[in-house]
Amino acid sequence: MAQRGTNWTITGLTDQVARPDQFAGGGAVAAMSLAGAAATAELVFELSSSRRKISEADRSRLREAVALCQRLRTIFEHAIDEDIAALNELMDSQSQLRSARRQADEIPAHISERSNEAVEAATETPLRVARDGKRLLRTIEELQPLARAFTASDLGAAAATCSGAITSLLLMAEVNLSLINDESTATRIAQEIEDLYSQSREQADRIVASTREVIR
Repeated sequence: MAQRGTNWTITGLTDQVARPDQFAGGGAVAAMSLAGAAATAELVFELSSSRRKISEADRSRLREAVALCQRLRTIFEHAIDEDIAALNELMDSQSQLRSARRQADEIPAHISERSNEAVEAATETPLRVARDGKRLLRTIEELQPLARAFTASDLGAAAATCSGAITSLLLMAEVNLSLINDESTATRIAQEIEDLYSQSREQADRIVASTREVIR
């Protein structure tokens, strides 16, 4: 049984990921990376909101961003367990499906249904977390001009980490597309994945470029 996400340590997760007898892959690591990115952005927004020479409207925006980062951290931490659970169910259901195919010409309905549900969860879980990662990226880009100068590199690092984690999550979702029986559903998800790939990379590139201008 996987631990609660709030109890994971970096060592605990990496030890489990490295074990071949455990199912915990790139999605769980990406979720932990996003939690770190959200925490870093939270720190920057918190420090920036304490500046004296800042309008109350901007201070309010930064405080709202702090609250958002706190919520996202919790989401990302729990997503570690959700991704591991989805991966384990996918592996178990696919094993059951293969066994049923060897034993009979017609697959029992309950086995097919379990397989379809597992594929859906294993695809939707990383995709949902990637969407939340994109939300974090958007917030970073919107509030980057309000960040204190000495925290610019931290915010840029958070964006870069976020982008890499989103890419990892999208790979975890994309690998399951061939297992989706409904062609229209697979096409729709594939398009969303493609959009998130390009949008998150472009957004992160803009943030990193702006960061480099500030710190040079």
